[in-house]
Amino acid sequence: MSIRNNGDQMLYQTADAPEGPWTEPNVLIGSIPEVDSKSLRYDKNNFCYAGKEHLEFAHGRNLVVTYVCNSYEDFERNTSFIRKNLFLYRPIVKNPSH
Repeated sequence: MSIRNNGDQMLYQTADAPEGPWTEPNVLIGSIPEVDSKSLRYDKNNFCYAGKEHLEFAHGRNLVVTYVCNSYEDFERNTSFIRKNLFLYRPIVKNPSH
């Protein structure tokens, strides 16, 4: 995930070996709804992280990736977005090729 803008993009890098050298980051998913102000899933306190590829679910050249979101907001407040929208605590599954 991008560290800019609360994780607004999922990025990837490639290398021929685990120790690198690694390519510059490229965009895999350009807009993460939970941190996109045009989305119904958006709240100003949301942030997303932990982007992962899941090879065990991939078919051919189609990737399956997940990411997780949370909120800076205090969960104890009865009116908080996070308290009313617990979807933020579940991994989000994406197929970036669709």
